Amino acid sequence: MLTSMNIAYQAGQALSGFDVTAGEWMTTGVAAIAAVAVIYQSVHTRRSADASKDAANAAVKGLEIANSALQVARDEERHSRTLVTETVRTHMDATLPEVSVAFASDPIWPYIGGGQQWDLLTPDRRLRSPGEHDLRVALLSSVSLSNGSNRLVEFKVEYTPGRTGMMDNAIAVMERSRVERVLVEPGAVRSINFAVVAMLYEWIEAGAPTSNNGQDRCALPMVSYQGSTDWGASVTWSTGIESPFVAEPMREVTGETTVTTYRLALELPAFEPSMEVREYWLSKSSGIPLEPPISAAGTD
Repeated sequence: MLTSMNIAYQAGQALSGFDVTAGEWMTTGVAAIAAVAVIYQSVHTRRSADASKDAANAAVKGLEIANSALQVARDEERHSRTLVTETVRTHMDATLPEVSVAFASDPIWPYIGGGQQWDLLTPDRRLRSPGEHDLRVALLSSVSLSNGSNRLVEFKVEYTPGRTGMMDNAIAVMERSRVERVLVEPGAVRSINFAVVAMLYEWIEAGAPTSNNGQDRCALPMVSYQGSTDWGASVTWSTGIESPFVAEPMREVTGETTVTTYRLALELPAFEPSMEVREYWLSKSSGIPLEPPISAAGTD
């Protein structure tokens, strides 16, 4: 039989084991609650991050849509402005009279000299440069101004007069460009003779001069029509020609100078067909042009 002391000892041992087990369970419960809190916080943090990411993506897409809409609006504006400009140009073109300008393609055989003395430049003549590089060489031709409309038309012609004489192949050249207003009756054609004069080195280096640069010598002629109104289109006609000279294959060296001999080409170059350029004006007197259409590919 167990004594009372033994029974008390065993009961104490049982109670002691019960207290340890409860403490472990309490610790485990606290840890579980903390884990659940951490997991809950992580889930909400993840959801918040995902929401922020979705919001950022939506903002980027919204910006792309806004940029696309802005580009569409710009393209539509360019298209509308282009349509308006082209409509105005078409109307300006329709108000132009039926006029045309034609340069004779075959030049009259060149002359060499200056002032009152011009001699026919024959194919067997040889010119040396330097030495004769400042000799003047003149080509003569003509330009026809045609008025196919039913009203009087005024052309502006910038040219140097030049014509052949009646005897000894003589020519008359005024080596000062002039600006002349030429009236052409309805259905009529006016022909104007002109000279193109340049020094030998100019013909060799660049062909005929395109402008006289304020000097008293001739350049290629230009014809223009501007109309009588301040608003509308203007047209300019011009031509071009290459040098009629070719270099001989042999060159002479004198001291430190190389002399090149030139002769006329077997066939003279032809004047180019009329080159036409149109300009459109909202106000000619104020210098306000009609702006060209804006390309849809342009960027701001």
